[in-house]
Amino acid sequence: MPRYIALFKAERDKVENYALALHIGKNIVSGLLDSVDRRHAKTTDLTSRMLLARAEFYRAYEKNVAVVVGEFGAYKVANGQFIFPLQRTAKRCNAAAMTAAAKRLNELDHERRRMARSQQGGWEQFVKGK
Repeated sequence: MPRYIALFKAERDKVENYALALHIGKNIVSGLLDSVDRRHAKTTDLTSRMLLARAEFYRAYEKNVAVVVGEFGAYKVANGQFIFPLQRTAKRCNAAAMTAAAKRLNELDHERRRMARSQQGGWEQFVKGK
């Protein structure tokens, strides 16, 4: 997150410097920067949730890989599924956790796309002066 925040701050500073160099009214610059700050706040929130969801997915993935490595040679793969000789081993290889984590990532990705479209529309309205 610190890297994202640093990028957003640099972007805001560039927008502010450019707007001030145009010698436009302070109220217009202030409105522009408020808009940039709102966009950054929404993007920071989503980015934070995406990073947490990715961490959750990779933790679930790591657990499944550990089971598969630990049981190497004792399982078969049929139709893309691991078949373990013991049911308790199969339970340890919890595909449900990975599925839930992958679903959450997918939902956040859809939210990211919607936000990007919305933000693009906001910039277009700003540029057109509406």
